[in-house]
Amino acid sequence: MRKKEKVQLVFHEGLPEICYSTLPYSGKLVILKRGIRAFSMCYDQSSSAAKNRRAAIAENKRLGISKAQVAAMIYGARFGFDNPEADPKNYDKRGNLLPIQPEPERGSPEIRER
Repeated sequence: MRKKEKVQLVFHEGLPEICYSTLPYSGKLVILKRGIRAFSMCYDQSSSAAKNRRAAIAENKRLGISKAQVAAMIYGARFGFDNPEADPKNYDKRGNLLPIQPEPERGSPEIRER
């Protein structure tokens, strides 16, 4: 009989458990959950995209979630939480992605400019 291995997922520091956003193409209000590559639809939402956007902003503010954290959660939900773009520290306070420096490959010498 095989032993079951426990897998512990490691997330970037500063990601909230959940946050709120809207889908860009429909304006539907969604919940994003840390570590889940999907969007969950909110049942309590308006038919107005603008009202849904305001609701998402208000809920995130109530929860103390920054725009950088929301942007990182959106990226993680779409492309995976193991990417540098799913790290809130790679965004400015407005939620805009900052230039990310590629990490040197293991075993390769670092190149330094003089």
